Amino acid sequence: MRSELARKAIHAGFGLAALLLRWLSWQQAAAVAATALAFNLTVFPALGARRLYRAREQQLGWSPGMVAYPAAVLALVVTLPLPAAAAIWAMMAFGDAGAALAGALAGGPRLPWNPSKSWAGLAAFIPSATLPAMAFYTWCAPAAAPPGAAVFWVTAAVCAAVESLPLELPDNLTIPLVGAPLFMCLAAVAELPAAPAVGWGPALATNAALVVGSVATRTLDLSGAVAAFGIGVAVLAAAGWGGYTLLLGFFVLGSLATRMGRDTKASLGIAQSNQGARSARNALANGAVPAFMAVMSAVDPDRAPLFLAAFASSLAAATFDTVSSEVGEWLCGRTYRILSFEPCAPGQDGGVSLEGTLAGLAAAALISVLAVACSLVRLRELPLVLLAASLGATVDSLLGDGLERTGWLDNEAVNFACTYAAAMAAFVLATLGAGA
Repeated sequence: MRSELARKAIHAGFGLAALLLRWLSWQQAAAVAATALAFNLTVFPALGARRLYRAREQQLGWSPGMVAYPAAVLALVVTLPLPAAAAIWAMMAFGDAGAALAGALAGGPRLPWNPSKSWAGLAAFIPSATLPAMAFYTWCAPAAAPPGAAVFWVTAAVCAAVESLPLELPDNLTIPLVGAPLFMCLAAVAELPAAPAVGWGPALATNAALVVGSVATRTLDLSGAVAAFGIGVAVLAAAGWGGYTLLLGFFVLGSLATRMGRDTKASLGIAQSNQGARSARNALANGAVPAFMAVMSAVDPDRAPLFLAAFASSLAAATFDTVSSEVGEWLCGRTYRILSFEPCAPGQDGGVSLEGTLAGLAAAALISVLAVACSLVRLRELPLVLLAASLGATVDSLLGDGLERTGWLDNEAVNFACTYAAAMAAFVLATLGAGA
């Protein structure tokens, strides 16, 4: 218990560094976060951090949570306006610490869905996250009006619910991954009327018709239809018909690949469950990051080209991953684990094949070309989108072999990481290209 409280104290203490975002540029903040990430990977364990490791981390020999914290901060300062990054950072730092302290001191009934957490901790998380987040946002943007208080309270409440779930994924990832897009979307509601005019009647009718057709053809189940409709509306509102066309391109290519060789996959026991109908978990794992990047392109016009490149890259990565997996399983070519290069059965987590990789690369190239045709990115940015997508798909395979096989992540978490990594890669590559 003492080591856990010490860990939470360090967790909250590092959160105070978010106050520096009032004076730092996002590039400087990213450099600080990258330095902290390198420190936690190399120096901190040598200074005695291993004494703070939990039982599972002792077995692994490293702490995913301690690595995820600065990695999450790095992603926040790169993708969000710095006052918003400070707010989510504060929620991550102080909400979790407040919940742990309340749980330790108050005790009380445990959560029925997660006996390791208490109702007291869940209740304490919300004010512990909300109040510092509001203060940090105001501190980092003294001349700007902050979003309404409801934006902070609702975001904190959702993050508290996510933090209470019995997930293997570190809270230092789940809270910012859920909190950041939710916060920005809630804060952007008043600004979305300035987004591209799409003709809402025809747009919503088209989106609804496609979703209903997908349910009828068993491409989506009911929960997947609801999630897909929401993703489609967000993309239409922020990126117009061009963005929606790109989203549709991913959906069509992914659905076709899923149906290729279904009998062969079924005979091997590796076919997509539910007869290939995708659920809300599948839809959100592949579509949440693109939708967020599309919304951010409307909210932050100064960096709209960066967000649109990230939008296209994340969809291209999702296409690469889906097509490569489905085609590789269908053709049953020689498959190897990406980390050890040992032969493995088709469909195994982290397995890659030449046939699947080439098919995925071709599909990602099609999405990249479509992004140019839809005027989302410029022709000279096409290689950037394809490279970022390839990096995202590689991250998917690495996580599949390293963490999904051992039960730390499930397939949807790995797919989410694939799109997120592609978006981050697009940001980095575009920034490097602009500075060249």
